[in-house]
Amino acid sequence: MLFGTAALSIWYFGPADRNDEAIVYLSIFTFWAMIMFFFDNIKAVATLSGPFIFAALVWAYFAPPKDRAAWVFGIALFPLLFSYAMCGGLIFAVATGMILWAIVSRLSLIFYTCTFRHWIFRLPRYRRVDPFEKSTLCDHCRRVLGRSGLLFGSWIMFVRTKETHRFYATLEEMQRSWRGCPLCEALSSQRLETSTQTNSGISYGNYGTISQRTPSFGLPSANQDEALNVTIKLHRGSSFGKEYGLQFLIRLETPIGPQFKELCIAEGVLEEKPDVLDYTGTLSIIAKIKNWIKECRKHELCKPHTPGFAFIPTRLLYVGTAEIPELRIVLGADLNQHPAPDFVALSHCWGGDIDYKLETTNYPSMTREGIDNDALSKNFQEAVYITRHLGLSYLWIDSLCILQDCEDDWAKESSAMRLVYSNAACVLSATASKDSNGGCFRKRPAPSETWSLVTSGKTRYYLSAQKPSIKTLFDTRVETAPLTKRAWAFQERLLSRRLVHFCSDVVLFECNTMQASEFDEQGSRYEKLPYVVHNGRLFDWVDENILTRLLSFAGFSRDNYIDRSASRGVRGALDVLKSLGAASGLGLREQIEFNQRWYSLVFAYSEGALTYPTDKLVAISGIAELVQDRAQTPYLAGLWSSVFVELGLLWRVRHLEKKQPLYCAPSWSWASVNGRVDLLPYINFGDVKFKAENIIVEMTVNQMLVSSKGENVIDSRGLVDAGLLDVTGPVSEVSLLKPRHRTRFDTGKHRLKFSGSQDDKILDFFPDWLSDDSTSIETGSKQGQLVALRVLTIPRTDLRAQTYGLVLRTENALATLPEFQRVGVFSAVKEAGPWTRQTIRII
Repeated sequence: MLFGTAALSIWYFGPADRNDEAIVYLSIFTFWAMIMFFFDNIKAVATLSGPFIFAALVWAYFAPPKDRAAWVFGIALFPLLFSYAMCGGLIFAVATGMILWAIVSRLSLIFYTCTFRHWIFRLPRYRRVDPFEKSTLCDHCRRVLGRSGLLFGSWIMFVRTKETHRFYATLEEMQRSWRGCPLCEALSSQRLETSTQTNSGISYGNYGTISQRTPSFGLPSANQDEALNVTIKLHRGSSFGKEYGLQFLIRLETPIGPQFKELCIAEGVLEEKPDVLDYTGTLSIIAKIKNWIKECRKHELCKPHTPGFAFIPTRLLYVGTAEIPELRIVLGADLNQHPAPDFVALSHCWGGDIDYKLETTNYPSMTREGIDNDALSKNFQEAVYITRHLGLSYLWIDSLCILQDCEDDWAKESSAMRLVYSNAACVLSATASKDSNGGCFRKRPAPSETWSLVTSGKTRYYLSAQKPSIKTLFDTRVETAPLTKRAWAFQERLLSRRLVHFCSDVVLFECNTMQASEFDEQGSRYEKLPYVVHNGRLFDWVDENILTRLLSFAGFSRDNYIDRSASRGVRGALDVLKSLGAASGLGLREQIEFNQRWYSLVFAYSEGALTYPTDKLVAISGIAELVQDRAQTPYLAGLWSSVFVELGLLWRVRHLEKKQPLYCAPSWSWASVNGRVDLLPYINFGDVKFKAENIIVEMTVNQMLVSSKGENVIDSRGLVDAGLLDVTGPVSEVSLLKPRHRTRFDTGKHRLKFSGSQDDKILDFFPDWLSDDSTSIETGSKQGQLVALRVLTIPRTDLRAQTYGLVLRTENALATLPEFQRVGVFSAVKEAGPWTRQTIRII
């Protein structure tokens, strides 16, 4: 009894360091051992308790925080169980001990799960030593943290996973008090500029650092009468077995709602200050890139598009090594190495003319005498530096490997760019640079000092900004970057098996399998879709019968099947298009998916800017060629004539722009318009009531031709002179109902009505361009009548089929076949309108 009392006293009055939970459990079970000492088996209990109590104390001191309480609890049970065993229940005691050990080792997780993640088991701690003795927190923050049951536990041992604490009365008061207090400064520095944060700060390094941003108090008004609150909650992403223990999220909340980002409070010991880099061009970052490339070579999807085919560009830039640098142009034909040497390619924005480039006049000297590194633009100099430190010796840069003043050489080499980017060992992307002098590397703000919130001997709690997700980094650093806005860069990025983005303040990596960042080197794989493409055919895993057959004849395990499932995103789309077989062997379901995935690529590509609008088909020709090699179908002005072309014709412009004044493609091609393009019909194969075979094709394609340089072609990946589409289908004259307000985003507000009919049915109209007085939808070279052409009818679960079609404008009604120009698409219920079947030509 005295020993138990002493143990409890030590726990309450003794030093609070790492063994507080151990002392609690040890005291409780020592107390029970002392009780049994006076009742039975005195000698046995005394003999067995000593070693286990000693073991518990040793483990309490050296064990990691994650398992200390559970282990000590389990160890302290043994004296009790062994004393019971001495009374004659050995087997039962052992079994009970194993069960209790397993339960106790996951007691917190079990309780957390059983309470639907609303409560957690937290013991009280820091009862003698002031936890804030070495911190510089203000009184408000000390009070908030001191009251937190999540951080400091509770006598009742059960606390909610989310707490709300009263903070400052007003923002003005907080603004006066925040300087010198690490928590106030950190909370205020994470203010969102808008309700939707689009450019969140990056946490450099590991725990203990926050993104350094100037605190701003532009929220509602500084004299708000309503009080500010601070919320602390358990981080759902933290597990009970991680190295640094539990993690908590803390955020400042204003009267109008959460306008601040959450910060992370981590539990554990920060042994040393993280090695945080304020420059993205250090050797440690290049070492990470080297490791990414090494791991990526193991990915099945990142292997060469054509196995066994060794491609070497016509010319390469030889850069030597880091120890023996050299710089000159070499011919690929002279590199007779086996296997062929790896090379790096650069993707960059020209941003105007480049001073030093390959021309017929300097070609001989650049080959024999070499190149002065200082004469190169900053992008090129840093690409050379990266290549050398990656351990590679060859680099491909378009302006240095293609003769810029020779049209024949440019035509020949530009057609091979697909092979250059798809066969490069790695592509370096100067993503954040708007021109050739922007450079790959960037300086970034140095992080603030390590901020300890609670100290007792060693740091116990410390603050850090939440690490941005990889998706957030790509959305804010890549998708909005200068290079991404360039249409030519789209296929350079997509054709690359692996690519490194040098962004404004971070280095990112992507390949056909995953995405990663310098802060999350392991990265994350792309989200999967519920089907797999195997042997050129599509298998939907929601169909258990198909899945069973697939697993049986292909030898897949279920896990292997999930790994091989199609991925979302543009890289996943290209992989599906490459994996599907020849168009002649595809079923309707596969042809629909082919079109949907193709237009997901077109949607991403069509927003990119082009210096010459007529290059719209040329700048995506590398991707089209890669897909065509597999599909074995004519590719006519951006459409696939043998892959359910009726669906492919139903594209729409999502964000309207002015009409393209230059001829780029026939009006039925998406390449003829400006703006972002996607597919209008939404076909949901996840709907169990939907069957692809129930789609009704209303229109028949009689002839589809495209000419280049006056000759008909079946492979129009380049410039197009003209094109025609002869079709037979239901046609009806319509007229345009003007919308109340016309903007580039209000396509759903346009309506059509049937001409000369009492029918009050309305068609939803999606025009191809933003109409004005000079480019009216209803006015062309002649006063033109609008007609609607029904193309497809798709069944819906609400028993009302939806009809989709083209909206055309009469161009020459007196021709042998009446000629029309496409001006948009429509959708309507099937019953709408009077229709007459006709044969017409769309130009």
